[in-house]
Amino acid sequence: GGGDGGGGGGTGAPSLVLKLDLDLPIASAASVVEGGDAATTRSGGLPGRLPPPLLAETARQMAVVDSCRDVISAVRPYLFVSGARPAASREMLLANGITHVVNCSSDHLSERFPDVVTYSATWNILDSKRQAISAYFYPFIAAVEACRQQQQMQQMQQMPQTAPGEKGGGGGDGDSDNAAGGGGAAPAPVPAARRPHRLLVHCHVGASRSCTLAIAYLMWREGLSFTAALDEVKRARPVTNPNIGFMTQLIHFENRLRRHRHMSIKRTTATACDHADNTGTTTDKATTCLLYTSPSPRDR
Repeated sequence: GGGDGGGGGGTGAPSLVLKLDLDLPIASAASVVEGGDAATTRSGGLPGRLPPPLLAETARQMAVVDSCRDVISAVRPYLFVSGARPAASREMLLANGITHVVNCSSDHLSERFPDVVTYSATWNILDSKRQAISAYFYPFIAAVEACRQQQQMQQMQQMPQTAPGEKGGGGGDGDSDNAAGGGGAAPAPVPAARRPHRLLVHCHVGASRSCTLAIAYLMWREGLSFTAALDEVKRARPVTNPNIGFMTQLIHFENRLRRHRHMSIKRTTATACDHADNTGTTTDKATTCLLYTSPSPRDR
């Protein structure tokens, strides 16, 4: 489950749906198009003679996998998703400004660069429909929220604070000294603790486990439905493909969030009414406070 459906071939041909096992060694799209026994050997056991519609859909999905295999995908400015290969590259982590890592597949990759990034969590989550991935939703949300809040605080601290009547720009004495000296020395590198926090969540391919956690975060943080959050993550990372068990748990998570928000809005509306003054702001208080209130881990 979770993959795009493949269309039928000719008139009256049945609709074909393919779910790739993305944790298997996968051949390139070109090798599968060749067909025959060579494609069977290099694609981890696919049938040697696939029907043309299924062969075309297999090649299309493998092309998507190939295009994302070495990519770190930005879901939000503080949340990124990838497979194991980028997470195993010091150069890619540094180039993308990654400061924190959540590893969903410790069986494939260990904590290799503790001097470069902070490993917020290392979990051995199986890409199985029987895996209870929902148990990791709130620990993951807490890790992402820490990075988001750090970025938010840093942006507030960097906002220009101009005194009343003071004009911005035009450099002071220090700037004129640097200009006279030909530009001065290069700025010192920003310490790791002061860099904007960016969290990378990865599994083996970056399609099922890591994307499921990213979807759960968007549902919790932004009040999105499962389908809307899935579309958001898939827009950033086209290979996104949670297995059927993960999708079921995300739908249950959506229902829990909806019930919690409904109850919270009712409670806050009642509280606002009890403490309302004569300014007529009761409705604004209720709407502003709890439009997207989500449960904390202790409310599970």
